[in-house]
Amino acid sequence: MGEGDERYRQRLAIFAPYRLPSSATLHRGIAALSLPAQVGATDVAAQATQQLLSDVPAALPGQIDVLEVDSTRFCASRSLRAMPARLAPGQSIDATGKMPADETAATGNYTFHREALVRVDDTAGLAFATETSRWMILRAARGLVTLVSRLQALTPAAQITVTAALDTSLGPLHAQGRLLDLILSNAPTGIDLGLVGALAHEIGVDYVAYIPADDAGGFVRLSFAGGDDLDILAPDVVAPDPPSSVAVIRPLLASPASLILRVLRCGPGNGTLAATPEGGSGSRLFTGTALGQVTIVAEYPLADGSFLSGAKTVVIAPDTLGPCTVIASDGSEGVSESQASGPPDSDFREAYLVRADDSRTDYASDNARRMQLPLEQALLQLAALAAAEPGSPRITVLSAYDPAASNLQAAGRGLIVAPSNATQLTAVRLGALAYRPGFDYVEMRRYPPSVYASVKAGERFEIVRSPIDRLWPNARISGLGELMATEFAAAGPPDPDFSVAMLEVYTGAGVSLATGVSNQVQPPLASALTALVAAIASDGVAGDVQITAGFNPAATA
Repeated sequence: MGEGDERYRQRLAIFAPYRLPSSATLHRGIAALSLPAQVGATDVAAQATQQLLSDVPAALPGQIDVLEVDSTRFCASRSLRAMPARLAPGQSIDATGKMPADETAATGNYTFHREALVRVDDTAGLAFATETSRWMILRAARGLVTLVSRLQALTPAAQITVTAALDTSLGPLHAQGRLLDLILSNAPTGIDLGLVGALAHEIGVDYVAYIPADDAGGFVRLSFAGGDDLDILAPDVVAPDPPSSVAVIRPLLASPASLILRVLRCGPGNGTLAATPEGGSGSRLFTGTALGQVTIVAEYPLADGSFLSGAKTVVIAPDTLGPCTVIASDGSEGVSESQASGPPDSDFREAYLVRADDSRTDYASDNARRMQLPLEQALLQLAALAAAEPGSPRITVLSAYDPAASNLQAAGRGLIVAPSNATQLTAVRLGALAYRPGFDYVEMRRYPPSVYASVKAGERFEIVRSPIDRLWPNARISGLGELMATEFAAAGPPDPDFSVAMLEVYTGAGVSLATGVSNQVQPPLASALTALVAAIASDGVAGDVQITAGFNPAATA
């Protein structure tokens, strides 16, 4: 074709060999393609070909170079947990989401002691088929109560019945009180055993299985790994000095006097345990002696030399902070802001700031609303704690972002906050509340009486869950948020015993009917319509909801 060998090699050099776009490769390629024409064109082509095909650094620099700089992008992350809307008969799932699940692997090994069994009483939405079905280990009892509470929030009428728990004839996990079999009754349409199984997985049960119906009927099986044996009742947060009661409330101990309780330190926090005035051998009085966090550990010796054990974390926090007090989130006092919250962001720019707009908080200026996301999150927690005080007092942010400040306000990570009304909430109390949420550094100020608080660097933006703004054409969604759900799966099939006597006339405001459409509905649909109208009104949308199709005995759907 009349093409020279060097020219042919140069053309192929663009396509082969394949190379990773590393820094060295990019430098060599850009240099080869921008060599200066200081010698004959043939020499330049030969040199470019050699550099493109070579793995060694460029022998000659090009007219264009690659300057590698740090990216100014920043990232955020959020853990998302994908969960089934319901379990189908025959399905099983472990706490990690593995389906089908291995029950033995999910529940692990456990050294069983009958002394560790606890008895669970009837509560709202919970019943037991037999006396032995009430007995289980503490972790199973806690999981069962949490599941019942979760179901009660959805439908107070539904009831879970435990048909089997402690039973030596049903296998090793039943024999250790680590496996519960459940059935469901009084549940409305759409609430079934499959949903109960999904809720059990949601709350963290180690192994969940939906056993299909047979002659005995279907049921949900919950299996649990081992955990604490002793249930310690103690406050989550205590103030220094006033003693608080600490007691082992479950299981029932044969010899409470043998119980051993001790304080385990994990930082500046500290405290002491003393006997109760009543002399109760199963309880102690805990007194916090230093701010911070401690773990109260309980142990109960058994005849075979082993122990039952349990633990409870307690935070020692002040009721008030005196003037000029400086404290870090771990309870260390007298620290510097840089020690507690770190240095200012080396790459800070105003684009990192968000605008706070919490309804429980007042703001002294527009800049008092401007702050980085971690500071806003701590402020929201503080506003919630303040609003929970007597009289629901408000707080005022006096200052936040201040580019001229010498502290972390210059980076949007510090603020000054004060009570909006000093007769409802004092500054010294507000300082104590600021110590509890997400602030890493708290400093009391006198003029005016206020609190300076700052946080460590964190996420620059937030990934949040939010309601669906709109559905696309032909989309379907269930009341549990399951997209493209089928009607019968979400609302259940038609009532087998339906009669017109079950209907009522709907006359609620905000609803209009198209010509010829019946206003007769069942009570659950009437409640849903009323809730829909209220939700639309709360969004400030005017007008009625028009029903274009309603009760029709000849309909097929």
